Amino acid sequence: MKFIDKCKLLGIRRSRNAAPAAPSNWLRAALLPRR
Repeated sequence: MKFIDKCKLLGIRRSRNAAPAAPSNWLRAALLPRR
């Protein structure tokens, strides 16, 4: 759950700095194992 944690932190931080469509993007990446 380390990768997901990092994605969450980066996603939340980037989503707040980027746009409301960022959380959906990082959420999809976290849900889909695409590394």
